[in-house]
Amino acid sequence: MSINIQEFIEKVNVVAVDAAVYSGKVSRDLADDPEVFTSGSLKVIDPVLLRPFTAYKQAAMRACRNTGVGFLNGFAVPDSHVEPLLQVLSQIASKFEQARTDFLSKYLAAVEDWANAHPSQASEIRAKAQTLSYVEKALRFGIGVFKVQPQAIPVSLSVQDAIGHEVGGIVGQLAHEVAQDVRDTWSPKADGVTQKIRGLLNRVAEKCHSLAFLDGKVGRIAHFVDEIASALPSNGRIVGRDFLMLSGLMEILSDPGRLLAESKLEIILADEPSAETGEVEVEVEVDESFVETDMTPALPPVAPVVGRNAYAW
Repeated sequence: MSINIQEFIEKVNVVAVDAAVYSGKVSRDLADDPEVFTSGSLKVIDPVLLRPFTAYKQAAMRACRNTGVGFLNGFAVPDSHVEPLLQVLSQIASKFEQARTDFLSKYLAAVEDWANAHPSQASEIRAKAQTLSYVEKALRFGIGVFKVQPQAIPVSLSVQDAIGHEVGGIVGQLAHEVAQDVRDTWSPKADGVTQKIRGLLNRVAEKCHSLAFLDGKVGRIAHFVDEIASALPSNGRIVGRDFLMLSGLMEILSDPGRLLAESKLEIILADEPSAETGEVEVEVEVDESFVETDMTPALPPVAPVVGRNAYAW
């Protein structure tokens, strides 16, 4: 199915998260003490103090991925889902800002504590630590939301229409993102999985439901996931026939090519227990590993010059 570019950009907003995390390091050529130095740099503050900012940034990106699909260095999010997503991002932004205020109030003392903890490099840590003003600018969290207003590229210029290229590959990008989430999350044991797997199923279904307008098969993927989720037991470990059915689904969701060949999902839903054995016949072996590590990542998006209306916190 060919996606109409104009229809696509009319139905989505691009949500971009601008989250910058201070590294806590300065450049250095030699590394003497591995607790203080990393290759080519000098730590001037305890890295543990910076972990909350990384966690908030990751949470924001995860919230965007759960609703939208990567597009133009941001996420294409359907109009109806923008406000709920912004509510989540606003809460994360508030927590980030609270942590930032607290961290900045203690930054100079934290540098001194780190220097005292490493007396052999103390003088260098104190001398090279960035100023408070520098750190204030290095720590930030912003949210931008805009509509793309593509401009025609003169035929005389032999350049690719980046927006058209992005839109044309958006379904494939969606399949890659779903597959990556499954590969990062699905790690079953021989005796089944816990109810926590519903978190993954809910994310995949929500993402595909919100972007169902892209292609009929995206909506049907969401339907298949919902069907299997509703067929699983509501409590206890998921084992036996249910585990086989779930494993078959995860095998397909983890492979973008097979995911888009939705007939594979229909096979899982159509399978019924064998009259002789009471077991379900699926394409995968029970002991097959469903977590793969060799997925080819989608190419990073290239952002063209576009008109935009944006706002940020």
